[in-house]
Amino acid sequence: MLETLSIRNIVLVEKLDVDFEKGLCVLTGETGAGKSILLDALGLALGNRADLSLIRTNTSKGTVSATFNIRNNQEVIEILQNNDIDVENSVNLKRTLSIDGKSKAYCNDIPVSVSYLKKVGDRIAELQSQRSENDLFSINTQMILLDRFAQNFEIKNKLKDVFIEKSNLYSNLDKLEKKFFELDANENFKAEAINEIKRFNTFVGEEQKLVQERAIMKNLDKIESILNNAIELVAGPQGINSNISKLDRVMTRSFEEFKGKLDESFLSQIEKFLLEGNEIEHTLRDLIDAIGSDSNNIEEVEDRLFSLRALARKYNCKCDELNKIQENFSMQINKQEDIKKEISKLKVKIEICEKNYSIISNELSRKRKNAAKQLEVEIGKEFAPLKLENTVFKISIKDKVKSDWNSDGCDYIIFEVSTNKGVPFLPLSQIASGGEMSRIMLALQVILKRKNLSKAIIFDEVDSGIGGSTADAVGERLSRLSKDFQVIAITHSPQVAAKGSYHLKIEKQSLNNYTFTNIKEISDAERQEEIARMLSGKNITVEARAAAANLLNVSSNEH
Repeated sequence: MLETLSIRNIVLVEKLDVDFEKGLCVLTGETGAGKSILLDALGLALGNRADLSLIRTNTSKGTVSATFNIRNNQEVIEILQNNDIDVENSVNLKRTLSIDGKSKAYCNDIPVSVSYLKKVGDRIAELQSQRSENDLFSINTQMILLDRFAQNFEIKNKLKDVFIEKSNLYSNLDKLEKKFFELDANENFKAEAINEIKRFNTFVGEEQKLVQERAIMKNLDKIESILNNAIELVAGPQGINSNISKLDRVMTRSFEEFKGKLDESFLSQIEKFLLEGNEIEHTLRDLIDAIGSDSNNIEEVEDRLFSLRALARKYNCKCDELNKIQENFSMQINKQEDIKKEISKLKVKIEICEKNYSIISNELSRKRKNAAKQLEVEIGKEFAPLKLENTVFKISIKDKVKSDWNSDGCDYIIFEVSTNKGVPFLPLSQIASGGEMSRIMLALQVILKRKNLSKAIIFDEVDSGIGGSTADAVGERLSRLSKDFQVIAITHSPQVAAKGSYHLKIEKQSLNNYTFTNIKEISDAERQEEIARMLSGKNITVEARAAAANLLNVSSNEH
């Protein structure tokens, strides 16, 4: 509910503060007094497009501030809280326009974007005029209104849950398929690599071992010569073994001569040296035999080393990493199999989900079509009293292409009207007459009204081109609507003005060559006089005052 509106330096308004109440507020004034200023100013606060021409002449900045009670508007409260804006029972929307073209927006004095201001504003107030950016023109809003009329809340929640589940499943499937194709792209290469590396049967350190073996084999002649010289030193005629044998014979024959000087352990040491010399000789000869055998294997070593390195180059790794490559490829292929199984399971779930979505969306579509026929009839009943007897209201329900199916189902909902016989049906947004538009919107609001919502609705030109009983019917419907909403009606009709719960008057005044617009709430006596003026013009007659009193009296009894 709109509680206060503060305007500074907008068009003819220098400074204006207006308080609003519940119920039906009627706002009247002479032609040219500036009634449209209220709509323009409020539109700015609600986030509508800015027009620098709204800034008062000879000033550099214009400001509009509107305070709304949002105690019962949980949607707006959540939007504000999600943006870390503190809120209790009310929110202040503020907009400033500067002559340099800059526009600033605020929610509870917190700077916000104009788009965010509009997001909040669209959920707080609704401007119904031929110049307004009307929310009821939105196909999405029309769907919401039809579903509300049809009481489709439960089935829409079910459909939303199924759609979210379906979307999540498709998202998971897409991720898994991408992983699968990434792995599958080289599946044959990986399988071949696993088998090839496995057949080669390498091990960590093999390259180094082969390099060492090859180095030894390339120096076999030199090594054999060294070993032969070593054997000669050990076992030759002048070698260690020969000399130790001589030493053993000499000392054995002369042992008695050294009796008492040497014990038998000395001879044992000589024998030990002799045995060790023989062992050294055998070891050296074994090495020569081994070298002779290795000389036949050098080609095998070089072939193995060449093949090992070629295999490592093929898989772009080091020789010692080949087994790791095999393990990684094996893991990836196993993972690919796991993903393939998971994909199959997801496809089964998606198929079930698609069936559920189809069943629920078809049922929702059926309910919408039945409700649309009923709504067309009820809206049609409202048209005749509003002097729209030649207007026909129709709700078109069209199938969406499958790619556009969403949580709202598979239907496009379009509110259409034909304003005269033989005139084709057109969407609401294409109706030319502002007066017709406002009355059609009024009829829609009356039928589609929502209980306990703190949303303000502002009507402009709803009584354009009508009078008498038609104007009275408009006023009666505005009054009825105000039981559920705060309604503000800018009106030229005395019948509508008499229906108001309270009455604001717009006046234009001049002072020191400056023109000002002012808005004030008028008393019962002033109200009678204003309605009399609306009935008779500038020269108010006794009959006009009596008629005004009668209109007010009738309206008072209706309340």
